Amino acid sequence: MSDSIRLKVSETEESLFGKSKFLGNPDVWDDFEWPAIGDGDDAYDLTFICQINCAEIAPYDKDNKLPHTGMLYFFYDLEEMPDDPFDQNTARVLYYDGDLENLVEVKVVDEDGEPLAHTEQKITFENVEDGFMAGDEETHRMLGVPSSECYFELPYGFEEMLLQIAAQQDGFFLEGGGIGDLRPAFH
Repeated sequence: MSDSIRLKVSETEESLFGKSKFLGNPDVWDDFEWPAIGDGDDAYDLTFICQINCAEIAPYDKDNKLPHTGMLYFFYDLEEMPDDPFDQNTARVLYYDGDLENLVEVKVVDEDGEPLAHTEQKITFENVEDGFMAGDEETHRMLGVPSSECYFELPYGFEEMLLQIAAQQDGFFLEGGGIGDLRPAFH
């Protein structure tokens, strides 16, 4: 079992194009298709949660469990916030291993052209021992086991999570669902 990598989120004025970021608009490749749930009139897009620049997180990945080049993208069903975190339709992880200079920012807008994305925030990383709690508060983190406050067990065959998003941290607050922290099945 590896230690966790804490994702520290902060506001910034710097451009986050091609960098690790939380919320905002993803930087994607030319033929990117936005992950969606459902078919036909019932279909709707998943919410962009974060992108992780693999070269930025590589120094913290002591056990080499993550790719060290490219970009990881995380999407989740924030519209429904399903009770079953292991429903394969509720979350998507995408990986791009091309040249990051070729990415383009996809701006999410409504039918009137108004931005829909939450304000993007910079992600920095630090290694923490598994089960780490910062002042008894949950933290966004990658790898390791879900915290003791987790409301589900990892499915058979999975020893650790890929991503845990705390419902309240660094100015991020998830409303609804009554589930506490968001821990979709990113594994």
